[in-house]
Amino acid sequence: MPLPMIGEDGLPVDLPADGTQPNPLAVAPAPEAPPAPKPPKPVIRRVAAPEPPARPAKKPKPVLPDRNAYAPPQNGDIWATFSGPIPLPDEVLAERGQAPQAPATRPTPPRPVLAPDQEGGGEDPGPLKKFLTVQVPEARFVLIGIAGGLVVLLIVLVALLSGGKNGDPSTSAPSSKPTDLTGDAAKNLQEVTKVAASKTLQKAGANAGGTIVEAWQWDDKNGTNLVAAVKVPTSKGKTTLKVVHLDKVSSNDPKIVRVMIDPDLPQCPGGKAGGQAAFSKGGMKIQDLNGDGYAEVIVGWSSRCGGKSNPSEAKLALITNGDKFIIRGSGVLKQSGDIAPSPATKDWPKGFYAAVSKRYAELFFTPNK
Repeated sequence: MPLPMIGEDGLPVDLPADGTQPNPLAVAPAPEAPPAPKPPKPVIRRVAAPEPPARPAKKPKPVLPDRNAYAPPQNGDIWATFSGPIPLPDEVLAERGQAPQAPATRPTPPRPVLAPDQEGGGEDPGPLKKFLTVQVPEARFVLIGIAGGLVVLLIVLVALLSGGKNGDPSTSAPSSKPTDLTGDAAKNLQEVTKVAASKTLQKAGANAGGTIVEAWQWDDKNGTNLVAAVKVPTSKGKTTLKVVHLDKVSSNDPKIVRVMIDPDLPQCPGGKAGGQAAFSKGGMKIQDLNGDGYAEVIVGWSSRCGGKSNPSEAKLALITNGDKFIIRGSGVLKQSGDIAPSPATKDWPKGFYAAVSKRYAELFFTPNK
């Protein structure tokens, strides 16, 4: 039985299958070298390069018109160029039996455009306008004219002063009495029932909202008109007074001309309750004061805190074609008090303030001077 081979490390060595023993003196074959690594593949990077900008197409040079076609002769030489056949003299054409050539027609030059004139739009003013044009005179003539005017003015003043002393003094000064307008009666003036007036106000979109005290209807340039005085009770015993003026009443679409509202009367100190407020009895007057075809409405009302001896706030308004003028005052009724017109008296139509102030004194009190 063959003995096992013991290696250098003290462990038995496996023998080949054919039973041969390895030669310990044989040189072990050199191990095979590993294959050389393959070189890395080059990395190919693709970059999108922008396309070069397209070159702009060259514009063809403009062909200038031939300006020598109509050039005049210079020193006996003709500086001109021609296109087409050269024109032959008429003698040569006559020998050839041809008709003479017509002379070339030159284009008519455009008419010059005149700058627009500030007054006449660029047209010729004509001899009449030139004759009437004002010319600035010389300075000496201006001084002579001023001096002559002063002399004439001085003569007129002396004549007026001498005539005022020797004549009637009553005719020298104008009268300061205000114009008293009598006016014309409103056309077809009639009182309207409260029910009919309420329906007309609702039709115009101006609901009464209270008790209609009085209402009147008339005709003028605005058609058929209606004015209504309305009394509306509020809280704490207060009263709101309202005046509504309509026109175009006879049409299907009446219009609101003016609405005046004086709320929560009377305005007592400290907001106390009580007092009274009402329209003046017989205080509404409708009349065409200046005869212009539009009737004026005059309506007044007053309010008071306490008894009759206390001062009242009295107001009298005039409505004319939608415009309002009013006199406000404070004083004891049927005695005297202070008033304030709005707007100022100089802004009232002529004669209107005199008529309204006269009516104010009749209804309420005499204004203090």
